[in-house]
Amino acid sequence: MRTIFFLLLSLLFLNSCTTTEPENKFTFTPEDASCTEAWLNIEANGSVTIEREGAEPKQVEVNGNYTFYEEGLKPNTEYNYTATTGDKKLTTKITTLDTTSNNFTWQSWNFGSEVGSCRLYDAAIINENDIWAVGEILLPDTNENGFSLYNAIHWDGSEWEFFKIPIKDYGDFITIAQLRTIFAFSGDNVWFASYADLIKWNGEKFESKAFFMESIPFNGQVNKLWGGSENDLYCVGNGGAIYLYNGTTWTKIETGTDLPFVDIYGAANSETGKEEILAVCNRNYPAGKRLYKIEGNTATEISLVIPNYQAADIDGLWFVPNRRYYIAGNGIYEKKSLEDAEWTGKPLEVSRYAKTSIRGNGLNDIFCVGAFGEILHYNGIRWKSFMDETGWFDGAYNNVDVKGNIIVATGGEGQQAKILIGKR
Repeated sequence: MRTIFFLLLSLLFLNSCTTTEPENKFTFTPEDASCTEAWLNIEANGSVTIEREGAEPKQVEVNGNYTFYEEGLKPNTEYNYTATTGDKKLTTKITTLDTTSNNFTWQSWNFGSEVGSCRLYDAAIINENDIWAVGEILLPDTNENGFSLYNAIHWDGSEWEFFKIPIKDYGDFITIAQLRTIFAFSGDNVWFASYADLIKWNGEKFESKAFFMESIPFNGQVNKLWGGSENDLYCVGNGGAIYLYNGTTWTKIETGTDLPFVDIYGAANSETGKEEILAVCNRNYPAGKRLYKIEGNTATEISLVIPNYQAADIDGLWFVPNRRYYIAGNGIYEKKSLEDAEWTGKPLEVSRYAKTSIRGNGLNDIFCVGAFGEILHYNGIRWKSFMDETGWFDGAYNNVDVKGNIIVATGGEGQQAKILIGKR
């Protein structure tokens, strides 16, 4: 009896120690698409064969998560894919993006007079009836100077209103001077920056939130502003300066360069769930250009290798994380991934004029502006210039902002400030 008991106990113990290997997970889902490309996510362990009607099967080795990429597709087309590993088979489908329309109507305004040079440096679109632009506009006045300086203008859908926004200067001195950049989250959450003063418009009043000039002489003048939220604002500028404002206080991020930063942009990375932020700095004489990735309060230089490209003219950037990265200057250059060795593109492929700013709604809706009034649009297949419609002029657009079917370009023509609004 005791022997039988011990035999049963031993069998029970052996059975409890026996484990079953978990079944390998296998998923196949659409991830993203452009007009001519598709990204599909595979989760598996081992060899996976991908099939699509009309294409050669492709075999990939997967260890966990893998993004399958295919190019050469047609716009606005549904594609069916099959993934097979061992005796398991999954199907999914993805539709490529359609091309976007080039059918815009344009309206432009020039501001200023012969009393001095005027420029608009930046703009922010809240909606078609709520648009801001910043810079410096001198208008004739009966005061002792003979003119008044305005540093912001606002469009309400029918007319422009001129603003004199107070700016803090060194020694707590308040003045009216040029504003360099603007970024808007909503109509009552708009941020402005002068060379050193960060200002918020709450829909009722302007309020200084941070002042970056700790001493004089000062060479960290702000050129561009971007934010993920009002508690996560970055100002970049001269002397390699990057300032981070957290909603209460600001810190200066060390970059190791004295090159002036000219643009900053950020977008949500779908793979990490975090904001990916890049900033570009550029100087013509002595020549130099660098690209930095910003994470929190750390800035890290990343590759900016452009074959056969000697000039240091890189003035703007825009991207969709892990899909496409663009930089604009003497040409428009791109990468699919920041890990790619080189940026590709030809300086005169799109336009023979210098490019100063680039922004987009998505991979099929990108805009770039530049010298002599150049306005470019990429619809997902090809670039188009609007100069025949908007006109060549002696000057340049130095910034572009885009939101949905509205585009705003700012700059200067001769002695005057210039702004262009396009609607689709």
